[in-house]
Amino acid sequence: MAKLKETNSGSSAPAPVATGAVGGAGAGANAHAPVPTANTAHKTYLTGKTSGTTHTVNDEERTEFTRHINSVLSGDSDIGDRLPFDTETFQIFDECRDGLVLSKLINDSVPETIDTRVLNLPGVKKKTLNNFQMSENANIVINSAKAIGCVVVNVHSEDIIDDPIEESEKPEIEDFDAEGEREARVFTLWLNSLDVDPPVVSLFEDLKDGLVLLQAFELVLPGSVSFKHINKKPANALELSRFKALENTNYAVEIGKANKFSLVGIEGSDIVDGNKLLTLGLVWQLMRRNIINTLSQLSVGGNQHLSDADILKWANAQVTKGGKSGTVRSFSDSSLSSGIFLLDILNGIKPGYVDYDLVYQGTNLSEDEKYANAKLAISIARKIGALICLKY
Repeated sequence: MAKLKETNSGSSAPAPVATGAVGGAGAGANAHAPVPTANTAHKTYLTGKTSGTTHTVNDEERTEFTRHINSVLSGDSDIGDRLPFDTETFQIFDECRDGLVLSKLINDSVPETIDTRVLNLPGVKKKTLNNFQMSENANIVINSAKAIGCVVVNVHSEDIIDDPIEESEKPEIEDFDAEGEREARVFTLWLNSLDVDPPVVSLFEDLKDGLVLLQAFELVLPGSVSFKHINKKPANALELSRFKALENTNYAVEIGKANKFSLVGIEGSDIVDGNKLLTLGLVWQLMRRNIINTLSQLSVGGNQHLSDADILKWANAQVTKGGKSGTVRSFSDSSLSSGIFLLDILNGIKPGYVDYDLVYQGTNLSEDEKYANAKLAISIARKIGALICLKY
């Protein structure tokens, strides 16, 4: 359990205020959360399970976060009755355990990111969610946060539902600077899902020195990169010289060609110069290889090279397994736009997760109906733990 200490701004050492467990979601304002002393406490020290792990939360930040939540979520049909949260206690952390507050905040930031119909909600008879239900909500929160551009490092569902202010694995979240282009956004999120360091914020700018690209090659194709050939940034420099960056990007292109990427006409200078089309072409092939490798490892026997036909065969088999009859013959099949086939796949993977009363059926669906189906499919996929780098 987290240990909490508060200090005055002029103190030389933290003065203990409370030590104990953080309560469950829906706890009263003063039920579990330690209350700051009257001596104008400014900081709270959170000690994690791991020895020596400490994080500091400014009281002003906590207060403003709480006020913001109270403001934007006031009147919400699902959690409005739990508001307002006390701005002077740690109730905000307790209330985030079930994932509902965080889900609502994500939708407030980027509307319709989460289809709230897939969230687990307390019922009339059972007013609190169990750990499994909270874990599913937490999966939606984490995967949706990644999808809207948050770089989430080492955060898992249990970090949200168990001791939400535990800091043994501190999440590092940065705002995503949207490129304004769908492909760039998708590839940025995918690269960050590999945990490249530093995280990618501006795709074309952050790939110019080749360092992130070479990290990605090594993560996707282990052993493909010889690190003695990489020019790293000097400790006292913000960026590599153009010459050193060219050596890195040329090396990345060489690795791609050695692994049978189609890179005709692509040179390291195209990446250094931020050529969008050619940079996207390289990253797309790297992402595709990553997906194929992952699916191959999951195939019967493992390490079996999978073709597009193999993937389509698997998808059709999942639909049949779930008792549905739809089939597709290619990734460009027009029927995919309805979202029904994707929902049928999810139904085959996790029976009972798709509520077909919420699914629009038919062959002549409107764009709004297709959108609703796609939104439902992506939210269910995130609920079962899938990382989705696409929008509806």
